[in-house]
Formats: sequence, structure tokens, C-alpha cells
Amino acid sequence: WHEGAGRKPAQGELAADSLDLAVLGRIASRIPLAQAAHKALDAYAPRGRVSQLQASWQGPLETPTAYAAKGRVTGLEIAAEPAAPAAHAAQAGRSTVPPKLGRPGIGGASVDFDLTQTGGQARLAIANGSFTLPGLFEDATLPLDRLSANLRWQVAGSSIMAQLSGVQFANADAQGAFNAEWRTSDPAKSKDHARFPGVLSLQGQLTRAQANRVYRYLPLELPADVRDYVRDAVGKGSASAVQFTVKGDLHDFPFTDAKQGVFHISADLHDVSYAFVPRRLQAAGEKPWPALTGLSAQLVFDRRAMQVKNAVGRFDNRLPLTRADVQIKELSNATVEVDAQTRAPLQDMLAFVANSPLDVMTDQVLTHASATGPAELKIQMALPIADLHKLKLQGSVALSGNDLDLMPQVPVLSKTQGVVRFSETGFRIDNAKARVLGSDVAIGGGLYFGSGTAPAGVPTTIRAQGRVSAAALQQAKAFGSAAGLAARAS
Repeated sequence: WHEGAGRKPAQGELAADSLDLAVLGRIASRIPLAQAAHKALDAYAPRGRVSQLQASWQGPLETPTAYAAKGRVTGLEIAAEPAAPAAHAAQAGRSTVPPKLGRPGIGGASVDFDLTQTGGQARLAIANGSFTLPGLFEDATLPLDRLSANLRWQVAGSSIMAQLSGVQFANADAQGAFNAEWRTSDPAKSKDHARFPGVLSLQGQLTRAQANRVYRYLPLELPADVRDYVRDAVGKGSASAVQFTVKGDLHDFPFTDAKQGVFHISADLHDVSYAFVPRRLQAAGEKPWPALTGLSAQLVFDRRAMQVKNAVGRFDNRLPLTRADVQIKELSNATVEVDAQTRAPLQDMLAFVANSPLDVMTDQVLTHASATGPAELKIQMALPIADLHKLKLQGSVALSGNDLDLMPQVPVLSKTQGVVRFSETGFRIDNAKARVLGSDVAIGGGLYFGSGTAPAGVPTTIRAQGRVSAAALQQAKAFGSAAGLAARAS
């Protein structure tokens, strides 16, 4: 160490084979350093062992005008700084406004570094350690089985640029790789006229991921009820070929306007269960909505939208899905839209209705119905997460020669052909045909399940037209007194 004299600045050098950061921190806390230095040591709480250290600096140690250092740190731990609450955050419960990002922390790292006041480079490796990212995820600490990365950075006045390359990582939830570049924003162009949180360009992929852990990596920028929905909706299963991209000023994340940037995640799902209406969202005593199970599909997050595309699997563990798509067009005001199609035994479809909220919606008219033969079901639903009672439903059942025993008051409909169209307020039959008591009949009309009087043009009765012999009526218990009259007819 050399004191400055005249125009010659103070300067110092340090070389060490081994230094314990924790011990140095305790020593530093007892010597008269500047208050800022003590605060930094308390905040960062560094731990680890430095080896092969070579360092030099000019100017006061607390505020050097130039410096250089290289060496290696093992067992490195640096404490994170908690995220600052966002302005106008909720007074109680979980805020709908994400907090500002805090300072990252690290644990269990080994770092080879070479740096100066204008930038530097480092090789980072983590084994059984962690990264802490306050303000990014609800659970800020990410456990890591392993991670390796190359880091470069440059500092020019108030501008900072950093590059992460060759990043590879793995933990219990996922395994993958990514590259990223980050720089401070231009205050003259940024909407909030600030350098932070900065501009990010990140691209990566996962070769392995657990589907039921997707929610854990959704950023706090997405509303809490959306993150909770994904947590409760996506069950067991795995994902592969996961691609993720983030590009733009993080002040605008997740980039509602395409001009702001890109936030896109896509993944191939395998053997996934998806409860599109999680049980938690239903009232006590309601029948559960059957889940989609054994799904193979593509999952996509694009800015503020989510999609499950081209899904095949099963509905309610019994109805084979020939095709299904699920989407939430706007995650901040989530409505789940389901569009599914199946061809299966009609009896299984009736069981699906009887064991779901559709049973109540149809006034339980099909609770005791039975049927034979296959049919084709198409169903579309729009379910607002915040208010499931505002559900919208449309669908159809195509019958192709099925036998139907709907209820004791109605005779069996044999070899039924036609289409039954339904909604949350009722169903309608147009130009259907069947055999009743051995004769051909035409069936039309419908029933209304909505509140109040049916709107104009909505059918409220079912009509069957045809000729039935007196002998057949005599055997028809469903017609009650009419069967008795037929017994006295010729």
C-alpha cells in the first residue's frame, strides 16, 4: 500500500493463496472503514474461500478510481436483497402489483474471475447450490443440482452490459440450457425513464421438465390468480422440447403489445392431467368438472395468453379425446375456453353428464338415462375463473342409430339418428328420426333450463310425430292411461 502524494494517487496491491471471506468480513467489521463499506459487507454477507488472488487498485480502497483482480472463489455465498414492494401494492393479502426486483443471491458456487473497473469475465459453476431471484418468482430461491455458465460484462459510465453464454442447469424440476444478454435501458427511450430493470434478450430450451412444476417458474408479473390456476390445473406428467424466449425492456414485460417485445414459451406435454376447472374454484357440494387426462399436447405461453393445443387423451378417464384445444386469451382477466371433440359409447357420455355440473345444468333430466351404441360429442365452454356461474356452454351430440331410454315417462327410442344441440340454458333437437314402439317417428323441439320465461324462438317441449299401432300402445307402460285405452281399441 502506498499513500498518495501530490498528483500521484494512493495505490495498493494484494496477493494471497487463500482467504476466508467470512473471516475477512468479521475483521473488517472491527476496523474503521467507511460506513458504506460496512453496510455493503452486512448486506452481501459474503462467504467462501478465495485462492490465487491477485488484486491492485488506485485511489482510496472504499472508492477506487481504478482496480483489477483475478482469482478463484469456492463455496461462494452472497445474500440476496429482498424485493422492494411495488407502489400502490395491496394493503392485505397477495398484491396484484409485482414487486420491484431485488438483488440476486447465490449459494454453493465456484467462480474463476478476472475483472477491472470497466468489465470482466467469469466462469461460474454451482453444485447442490441455489440462485435467489427476489421479485421474479413467488418462491425466490431456485435449488440447483448443477449449473455452469460463462459471464462477461462491460461498464461504461452509467451503462452496464452483461452476457451469459453456455449456461447449462439441472434440478429436480427441469434440465436445460440458455444464453442471455442484458443491458441497462436508455432513460431517454424507456417508458419509466430509468436504467433498470433493463433490456433482456434470452433464449433457451429444456430437455426435461415436470409439468406440475410449470407454475413455479411463472413470473410475478402474471397475476396471482393465474399462477394459482396453473398450479391447480396442471397435474402429473412431463414436458420436453421446451423453448423459451424473452426479448425487450423488462419494464414492459410480458409485452402485451407485440411492438414492445417477445415473451414466448412452448412445450410438448406427455401423459399430463389437466383440470381445466380446478376443484378449488368450485362451491362446496358441487360435482367436479372432469379433468383431461393422459394428455399429449403442445403448451404455449405467448405474452399474456396461454394455450393447450392439439391435445389427445381422455375426458374423465373414459371418453377418448379425438381433439381438444384449451386457451386463455388474456391472463390478467382469465376465461378458460375449451373446445373438445370425442367419439365414444353414448352411455359413457351420459355418465359424463351425470357425474359433472352438467347434471344440474340440465335439470337432471338425463340422470337415469341409458343408451347403446357410439356417438360423437362436440363441446365448447367458456369459464371465467373469477366467476364460474357465468359459464357459457355450446355443443352437439351426433346420433347414428343409437337406442335411448331417457326416462320412465318416455318410451325407448330405437335406432335414433340426428343431432342434439345444447347450451347452458337447454337443448334442441332438429329433424331427428327414431323408431318408437316399432314405428318410425320424427322428433323435434327441446327443453329450456334457464331462469324465467324462455326467449322467443327457444323450444320448451319435445314433439314426436308418427303412427303407432294400438297393439304397440298396449305394451307401452310409459304412456300410462293411453296404454289402457289402447287395450280396448281395435
